[in-house]
Amino acid sequence: MRKRIVVCLECTSYDFLKKCHTPNIDSLNPHPAKSLGGMTRAAVPWLLGGFLPHCEVPGCPHNKGLRWSSPFYLSEWKRKSNLFLYIPNGWVLEFLTPFMTPEFRKKILYWHERHAEQPTGQMIEDFLQIEPKLDSYFAYFHCMETHPPFYPPGEQVKEGESIEERMRRRKLAVEYVDRAIAPLLKLDVDDLVVTSDHNLAYGDWNEDWFSVFLATRIKGMKFPKIE
Repeated sequence: MRKRIVVCLECTSYDFLKKCHTPNIDSLNPHPAKSLGGMTRAAVPWLLGGFLPHCEVPGCPHNKGLRWSSPFYLSEWKRKSNLFLYIPNGWVLEFLTPFMTPEFRKKILYWHERHAEQPTGQMIEDFLQIEPKLDSYFAYFHCMETHPPFYPPGEQVKEGESIEERMRRRKLAVEYVDRAIAPLLKLDVDDLVVTSDHNLAYGDWNEDWFSVFLATRIKGMKFPKIE
């Protein structure tokens, strides 16, 4: 069994990521990619099953065998008590519930709908207290701060705000998550994946639903550098 971490930033494309100051994600050499689902409810089951977004770099090893799907994948990790699904998102809660211990589900429900309090940092702190005791695990972090109306620290959502103001706060939210995940990058893990479930394509936004990014550090695999 491996040590595997997946981090998902809601609603974040490769193009928007490159507009942000994200040194931690940048250190993982992000690639442009296409999501396998245009909404969270569709995309997250793919991610949890190990089917990552399709990398748009021609011939990239991302698209050759980087899979960990099996019919009992999540059940096996739950049985070993090494499954950590930090996903405070109601769209997929009914899918996740069978794989959560009662104690862990209480944690997720505590963070659910408290996105303005930056739960990503709190969830990572919780996991880091457990991680040193584990020889193997699967940990998934779903970052809601980057979902509209966007929740960076110290910012308030205002009625009637302009699209420019929301874009400014969106950028700050992505940069907050980049800082929050820094401790995860210091862990000695076999697979580290940072990606997005889908992009924005509703309301005032006119962006490709399936445009996302894929940043990885996988033992034994090398990926082409994008300048």
